[in-house]
Amino acid sequence: MKLLRKLLSEKFNMLRLAEIVDELGVEIGSSTLSPYDLAGAIIRGTPGRKFSELIAIVLGEGPIQPRLRRDLLSDEKRLRELCQDADPESDPTEESEFNGDGPSSTAAHQVTKKTWQAAAQMGPGQHDVPSEMIGKKQETSSGVKKTMQKEFGVTDVVIVCALHKPELEKVKFAGGAKWEPLPAHYTDPHSYFRTTYTTKKGSKLNVVASAPTQMGLSASAVLATKMILRFQPKLVAMVGIAAGASGDKQGYGNILAADTTFDYGSGKVMDNKGVVEFQPDPMPLPIDARLKSRLKIWESHRTELDEIYESWPAEKPQTVLNLHVGSLGSGASVIDDPQVVSDIMTHWRKLIGIEMEAYAVHRACHDTVSPEPKFLCLKSICDFAHKKADSWQHYAAYTAAEFCYRFLTQEWENLFPDETQQGD
Repeated sequence: MKLLRKLLSEKFNMLRLAEIVDELGVEIGSSTLSPYDLAGAIIRGTPGRKFSELIAIVLGEGPIQPRLRRDLLSDEKRLRELCQDADPESDPTEESEFNGDGPSSTAAHQVTKKTWQAAAQMGPGQHDVPSEMIGKKQETSSGVKKTMQKEFGVTDVVIVCALHKPELEKVKFAGGAKWEPLPAHYTDPHSYFRTTYTTKKGSKLNVVASAPTQMGLSASAVLATKMILRFQPKLVAMVGIAAGASGDKQGYGNILAADTTFDYGSGKVMDNKGVVEFQPDPMPLPIDARLKSRLKIWESHRTELDEIYESWPAEKPQTVLNLHVGSLGSGASVIDDPQVVSDIMTHWRKLIGIEMEAYAVHRACHDTVSPEPKFLCLKSICDFAHKKADSWQHYAAYTAAEFCYRFLTQEWENLFPDETQQGD
């Protein structure tokens, strides 16, 4: 099986291999660390009646197309030859090209010449196994999801911060939860931390949090995408600090909950009769309607806000702590000019603030998987994009993190009522 394993691991990346696991109904016995490991597990776990489908996929003639572009034509040719030349009564897996680390007593070892030849002759769209090859029906489940979840269990919430300090630091402080680092993974340079929240109704939420190595849209999008694919959360929360839109209506530490995120830097710069103009094309993304409804209730009732304000142990601003639900703009640059905020507000009159990451994380939730996880963004005001200073950063990071903890633990069953009813 060495040749088959080589082709699988070199033609398909981890995401495509995961799709193959689901397509063939392969059971993965343990966590896999690399494409080569996962390829071996696929070969060992593929039922005999499905083996022709696997070969068709490897040869690029199945329902899942290769993702990686490499020159493997000679290896593919050799695989076709082995499929076509196999002795009618022998097991093609006994060919020297296939020996060494393949299955010895699995269903794949019982493949006949018909299976191999059928795979070699299949064209696109003809990957179904011929009826005479189908044996007794075997019950299988989604192997890829189980594989990803065996490391850490089911993950309910992923929290993404832009900064390790003060944002992630305050997330790990909120609610008195006990966090622990996840084991390092040689394929992933990021560090992750996990904990368990207990909701008001007694549900246990597994939470994983992390921060990228630098600020900005790109770094946050990469981290969020990796976390969504690796941990498969039901909800992704972006927690941290931002610049407020109005010093008259907002105060330091006020919590900004985005009901819409947009990229205020997206658009077209053009010359209009000698005048440089910017035509915005922000591509806004709304949050889940149920999530917005619950946030609006907390905004109007000022739920938990006074307690959060009083619980901060250090100096705090002499303003009332409020929650603002509205549009949050993201851009690539640190802004220290109030005119920029004014310009953005000409197109977004209900703008509540600007920052550098939320839209990227929201886009990752929207585009990465289906069904997409809900997106929650909570960022507290540390300045107003003018005369920036660090005076209120730790306080702002605290109010956002503490609000996130209280909101999730009190509202989880309202956000996912179907899941709660099924549990009952």
